[in-house]
Amino acid sequence: MVHAQKKKPAAGRRPPQTLLRVPRAVRGRPEDAEPVSREALDARRATLGDRHPQTLASINNMAGLLQDQGRLDEAMQMYVKAEQIYRKALGDDHPDLANTLNSMAIVQTQQGLLAEALQTYGKALQIQVGTLGETHPDTGTTYYNMHLVHVELDDMQAALDCITKAHAAYEVQVAVAIGRDKFDRQHMQTDSETETEHDPGVAIYDEPFPV
Repeated sequence: MVHAQKKKPAAGRRPPQTLLRVPRAVRGRPEDAEPVSREALDARRATLGDRHPQTLASINNMAGLLQDQGRLDEAMQMYVKAEQIYRKALGDDHPDLANTLNSMAIVQTQQGLLAEALQTYGKALQIQVGTLGETHPDTGTTYYNMHLVHVELDDMQAALDCITKAHAAYEVQVAVAIGRDKFDRQHMQTDSETETEHDPGVAIYDEPFPV
C-alpha cells in the first residue's frame, strides 16, 4: 500500500533585509556558500563586534543559509543569537528585530511548530504595526506569512483576515509606486516641454523683471 506523502506547510516569505547575500560564484550552491559566509561572519565579529549592523547581517545570512539547507535547528540558533543582539543593541521595538522574528517564525513553521510560529509572528507584527504602520511592506509580509499558518491550522476566518490585511498593504505600495511613476513622467514631460518652448538662456516669467 502506498501512503501519500504528507505535504510540508508553506513556509512563508523572508523579509528582503534577511535574504541571503553571497558571492555570485557560489549562489545557488548553499554547501559552497557556507564556508564563505562563515569566514565573513568571523571577520566581522573580530573587527566590528557582534552589535555592528554588518555583523548582524552576516548572522542573518548564515541563518538563512542553514535554513535553505534544511538545517533548521542550527538556523534557529543563529536567529536566536541575532534576536538577542538586536534587543541589546536596538531595544525591543526595532523593525530589524521584527524581521528576524519573522524569519524565526518561518523556521518554526518548517519544523511544524505552528502555534509557536503564530506567537512569534505576533511579536513581529506588534513591532511592525507600532513602528512602521499597517500598510508597510514588512507588515504586509508578516500578515501574508501568518495567513499561511492559519491555513495549515484550518482556521480559514483568521487566514482570510490576515490575507486581507496583507493585500491592503500591497495595494497601498502599488498605489504609491504608480503615483511616483506618474509624477516622474509628468515632471519629465514638463521639463521637456519647457526646454522646447523656451530659450534656456532666458528666465521663464509671465511678466518681465521690473527695470
